[in-house]
Amino acid sequence: MHAHLYFIPLIAMAVVWLAMVILDLRFGVMRATDKFSSPASQFIAYAFLGVFLLLLTFLVVGSSMRVPTREQLAKTPFYQLFSLHAILIVFLFVWWLLTNRPNLLDYLNIQRRDFGKALLTGCAVGVGGWIFTIIMALVVGGILVASGLMPKNATPPPMIAWLVTMPLWKRGIVVLSAMTVEEAFFRGWLQKTLRPDRLDHPLRPRPRRPGTAVPAHRRKRHLARHRHGLLPHEEPHPGSHCPRDLRRRAVVSS
Repeated sequence: MHAHLYFIPLIAMAVVWLAMVILDLRFGVMRATDKFSSPASQFIAYAFLGVFLLLLTFLVVGSSMRVPTREQLAKTPFYQLFSLHAILIVFLFVWWLLTNRPNLLDYLNIQRRDFGKALLTGCAVGVGGWIFTIIMALVVGGILVASGLMPKNATPPPMIAWLVTMPLWKRGIVVLSAMTVEEAFFRGWLQKTLRPDRLDHPLRPRPRRPGTAVPAHRRKRHLARHRHGLLPHEEPHPGSHCPRDLRRRAVVSS
């Protein structure tokens, strides 16, 4: 009945998936961190990523169009709250298999040096992020109320009230699942693949690669043009210029 409402989000996600595949084929965006064992596994990963993104879009759009009532939420099984997290876990597991099963700490982008410092930094950033989110929500809500787009006595959605009335141990499990599964997905795939320095890295100019100093007895690759822009102890990367021989003679003959 509402099939047309799915069309635009699914098309937009398909365009995003196609752009990711093209970026990886042209510039190796995903292959820079995830090493596929073979070309076949690489294209299987592309297809799996497309199915995952389209499925996720379909579920999000569907849930946004069917807001459950309080009575429906009361009959909802507790395990159903973790269906989206289960999809993320399956995605991470299959992607780990397709990328030749790397070390889990490396795959999840977990630092092994200065672990205590990184943990404290993460907690501080997380608390700061929550504070910033709450402040921005209050600011945006105040703007919407002042402009008349939102009523002054707005009631929270039934989902919020249902979560608040849950037993403490259930709320703790929901928070624990969110902070571990979503963080694992962010660090294990999203952060490595879509970080800004990874996206534009193939488009940046390549730096010169310094090598060992040229021995004094060598008589090749000594043209001034060939060594332009290099320090005396540097050697240009092989293949950047054609090697030439130079027979040195005195400038002024006696």
